[in-house]
Amino acid sequence: MSALSVYLMARHRQAEITDAHWLADYERRRFGDPVHGPIWAQRRNQTPTARWLTRYRAFSVWMTGLSVFGIAALTTLALAMFAPDVLG
Repeated sequence: MSALSVYLMARHRQAEITDAHWLADYERRRFGDPVHGPIWAQRRNQTPTARWLTRYRAFSVWMTGLSVFGIAALTTLALAMFAPDVLG
């Protein structure tokens, strides 16, 4: 499940970036100055907030967290198969 979640999150992130750039290009063509896309991301990142909460990019935090869960699951599986007495 961890590997599937990492894959799904990566694909959603890819789609989000593609959509943001498409929207910014659309706004540039139709209205002159875009509001979304990279411009919006810069504005979002400059908004004051609790620094310790926004120090790292959410995507990286989630990918790392899901990977840790996956490693823990694989470790538990390996222990259950090859050293079950360790889990007892």
